[in-house]
Amino acid sequence: MTRHLFARASGALLSWAIAGGAMAAAGATDVSPPSPARSLSCLQRPEEPPKFPERGNYDRTSGFARVKLRFVAPDRPPEVQLLTNSLREDMLDVVTRHVDRYRLPCLQPTDGTVSAVQEFEFSNTQKAPLPLGPDDTTPRGRLDLCYTRPKQDMIFNVMNAGREVNNIVITMTFAGDGEQPPEVKVLHAEAVPFAVDTVVEWARLSRMSCRKAGEPPVVLQQMFRLYPPGRARKVLKVEQLDLVDFLAMTENPHAEDVRFDFDTMACPFNVNYTMYGPSLPNEVTDGEKKPDRAIFIDWLARQHLKFSSPKQARALFGEDLQIRVPCGRLDLRAKT
Repeated sequence: MTRHLFARASGALLSWAIAGGAMAAAGATDVSPPSPARSLSCLQRPEEPPKFPERGNYDRTSGFARVKLRFVAPDRPPEVQLLTNSLREDMLDVVTRHVDRYRLPCLQPTDGTVSAVQEFEFSNTQKAPLPLGPDDTTPRGRLDLCYTRPKQDMIFNVMNAGREVNNIVITMTFAGDGEQPPEVKVLHAEAVPFAVDTVVEWARLSRMSCRKAGEPPVVLQQMFRLYPPGRARKVLKVEQLDLVDFLAMTENPHAEDVRFDFDTMACPFNVNYTMYGPSLPNEVTDGEKKPDRAIFIDWLARQHLKFSSPKQARALFGEDLQIRVPCGRLDLRAKT
């Protein structure tokens, strides 16, 4: 039995689901209804969902966690096992305190141990959620991905941070079983060596616990920005832009002499744009992965924002925004 519930908490979107079952399985011919405890019908939990632990202005951090809950007594909180997690430490603490208040008062000795799985997703953003593609599963294609980041946040010695923001992009390749650390490679480092070493050491503590030996490797990419003392984080004050407004901020949108007919692309639609260039290719995602949009998406990823200086480009490296693509046509061909 699975129940899906959705709630909104303090500016952060929280989506979660509870799937209940008992460790002692019934026989294949047993068609009797489950007990109240096995169906989770008496589950007691806080009325308010967890609140996003915001850190200052423009804290748009997002994250996802899946936890397994095991109820072994009617008057005790569940035992908690972390199955998947990309939440930072303070978010995970909020989730842990939340589920610690769960009770299953109708649990009887004949029920054995009742297990449930719950998912928490924090997304403190004004951007619209992108629709899922045909080969994705909820939430956001991560249902079978059991990546677990280190429980403790990264400890960064600010005395060795240098004078500018440290931008680092890595890949983590999980190729062994669930106990094997990932192979970490640095794709981009605009940083002091100490910052790079700190990121690599921390990333190697990540795990993908559900993996079995011999399964195909899984590669994840992650970006880090580490700040020296007194250096405030710079962010884009807007999270959404219309396509024309976005192109007005780019270096040379006419360079490739292109024309696009958005009426053939299931318009209107939104895309998310992450600015990495020119050091790395910019990243553009549309969620639905429609083939009719592929050429436009590739072209949009090659458009670089026009920064006032290399310092500004470094400060905004890795920032993202959402671009609203309308219906109609975009014609950037040279006029004769």
